[in-house]
Amino acid sequence: MADFFRLLFSGQGFVPRALCGNWSPGLIRLHNVSDFFIWTAYLAIPIVLVIVASRKGHSVPFRQIFWLFGLFILACGTTHLMDIILFYDPMYRLSGLIKAITAAASWGTVFALFHVVPQALRMRSPEDLEQEIQERIQVQASLTAEIEQHRRTEEALQAEIAHRQRLEAEWEHIFDLSPDKLCVAGLDGYFKRLNPRWEHSLGYTREELLARPYRDFVHPDDVDKADFEGHLEESNGKSESFESRFRCKDGSYKWLAWRVKVVPEEGVIYASARDTTERKINEQVLKSTMLQLERSNRELQDFASIASHDL
Repeated sequence: MADFFRLLFSGQGFVPRALCGNWSPGLIRLHNVSDFFIWTAYLAIPIVLVIVASRKGHSVPFRQIFWLFGLFILACGTTHLMDIILFYDPMYRLSGLIKAITAAASWGTVFALFHVVPQALRMRSPEDLEQEIQERIQVQASLTAEIEQHRRTEEALQAEIAHRQRLEAEWEHIFDLSPDKLCVAGLDGYFKRLNPRWEHSLGYTREELLARPYRDFVHPDDVDKADFEGHLEESNGKSESFESRFRCKDGSYKWLAWRVKVVPEEGVIYASARDTTERKINEQVLKSTMLQLERSNRELQDFASIASHDL
């Protein structure tokens, strides 16, 4: 191995290039200066590549061809350095080895380019990348505006939901605290919802009232008047009023004054009923009293007529 390197760096068997031919000192200087600057330029290129690669790190595209190209440039520059040395020291064996390395690096670069060039051609230009960036910025701005609109819409919906919840809570309080009997009935003839006044006034539980058709609780003589669905055609969307007798759990009846509104598009009937039993009793008492007064008046008139005739 030592003999190989000794022979490689030896000029034995050769003569310096300056002694071959009619080389003038000026011509030698021309070749040497030119080769020197070519060598330094070739040397500077890999140095620049190494600096750029070290700064970019793993983000350098086509990293393998990058280093292979650097080796090719360095090898080419070294052949020009050897041309200067050969003028004074005929190390043609070393020069041949360097040229072989340069040839291998050159063809390695050529074969690598067959793989890299199609990929490089598929790479987008800076203009294309700039256009894509602008498009993405526009899409991002559009998405941001849409998200903001969705947020505002959601806030408006949340406010509307909160408002409706407050209204429902207020309605619940009014519904439960009303002194009148309030109810929601279906077009199938059953109560759907009742306020507590029904239980307090009639003695039934809520479940008992909901389990049977409301007609079952109406006095037989008032069933036609208490036909809620029958008011659908007559009401024309307006509320209707009527009175009917409603059976209590103890078998007695109470007079109820109804106000009913049928809402066919919702499939429900809204109604309120006020207990008018006491008023009905008072009316009967008043009517009976009036009849007694009329009878008494007639008797007094008859007595006065007989008395005046006798006189």
